[in-house]
Amino acid sequence: TVILVEGISDMYALQSLGEKSGRDLDGEGITIVSLDGGNTLRAFLKLYGPAGFGLTLAGLCDADKERDWARALEAEGFGANLDREALKLIHFFVCDLDLEDELIRSLGHVLTLEQIDAAGERATFDRFAAADSYQRLPIEEQLHAFISKRGRKIRYAPAMVDSLDLEAVPAPLLGVLASV
Repeated sequence: TVILVEGISDMYALQSLGEKSGRDLDGEGITIVSLDGGNTLRAFLKLYGPAGFGLTLAGLCDADKERDWARALEAEGFGANLDREALKLIHFFVCDLDLEDELIRSLGHVLTLEQIDAAGERATFDRFAAADSYQRLPIEEQLHAFISKRGRKIRYAPAMVDSLDLEAVPAPLLGVLASV
């Protein structure tokens, strides 16, 4: 089984969730593959899917890739007119806005700030949030912008998953792991 994800932060988040939920993904024969942005989905579907190795596939993408992924899946014979609900039925899940947004909403801004404190970046965040382009934004948007810059999401995603109770893990992450 292969879980296709857009980026490394998604891969790390799912690996952390697997560990947190007591699963041995490697032992179960489940590999998570980062597509480095998600624009290469069709090539991976050809390689791993029915026309290639014939593996069981699942996936996780951000909302801005939903239509592109649906078209790629349709083109490779995984269904027709795939909307979000139909994508779930074939084990492909969509994060609303993106993984970071899902995690920030699940944690809330107070616990997200605690993650930034724990990483030793609170002063950096405070300077970032005080900048003209960010100071008028809601705290959740400031946090999203901060975590999404300079590769931080790769470091924060697994830590954020680790700090969540299993009941609070975003539905797309739970869904993709439950589907495999």
